[in-house]
Amino acid sequence: MSNQPKISGPVGPSEPTDDMIYQAEVIAMTIRNAMEDIHEHISDETMAKINPIVRNGALTALHALYADDPGTVDWVAFQRLIKPTYWETPELLPEYVDYLASKQG
Repeated sequence: MSNQPKISGPVGPSEPTDDMIYQAEVIAMTIRNAMEDIHEHISDETMAKINPIVRNGALTALHALYADDPGTVDWVAFQRLIKPTYWETPELLPEYVDYLASKQG
């Protein structure tokens, strides 16, 4: 049973679609795998706390980007506004680039 309350209609945002959930899981797993090198410095207990934060954050971001609910545009704009100025532009992970290159030949 989920600890997350059921949300829908006028009392809250629309339910995330199955596609959003699927995409959030792929995003979260990609992030988790990318963190593998630092996982050796983080306890399993801490990783167990980080993993749902990453999954739920990915789903929230996807919902905010793609749901047609009032306020989503403002939410996305605020996230962009508070993005630290020192963040580098995101890049494709090297292992993903290598994987794709291996499939082209």
